[in-house]
Amino acid sequence: MSKSPQNVDIDAFKRVDGKPVEGHSSWWKFYDYSTLEVFDNGNDLKVSVVRKTPVNEDYFGQGRIIYDRSEQWAISTKLVTDVQRGKNRRITKYYVTDEGWLKPDDVLAMVCRGEIDNARPVFPSTGKPCIRTRRDRQIFNNLEIKG
Repeated sequence: MSKSPQNVDIDAFKRVDGKPVEGHSSWWKFYDYSTLEVFDNGNDLKVSVVRKTPVNEDYFGQGRIIYDRSEQWAISTKLVTDVQRGKNRRITKYYVTDEGWLKPDDVLAMVCRGEIDNARPVFPSTGKPCIRTRRDRQIFNNLEIKG
């Protein structure tokens, strides 16, 4: 439940213990995605990302990549984990980790600033802007089924 700091550009990953991830033991480069989720799956890792490509060590040039293993390096993720609805079934509040229950306009502003990690802004041509979960194939994390 943590992520890299805002000032660090990370678009690839590999295990520091040298074990393969999905059969590839070097780097996985990911695209078109702002948050990559890695889940412990027993002796393996499960990676939630729309598109990734295996690349070799030399893909990033000759510079040595240094890992910062300190716990202070990563920052906590903020997630929308629940919603409250009014009598008309419209969402009236979002529950955001480390923040509590917030109004939809406040959450939309946080999403636009990149402060919430599991939601994206939607600006329809007609109607009011709103948020939705990130683009993926998972159904269990959709905001529409919460609350």
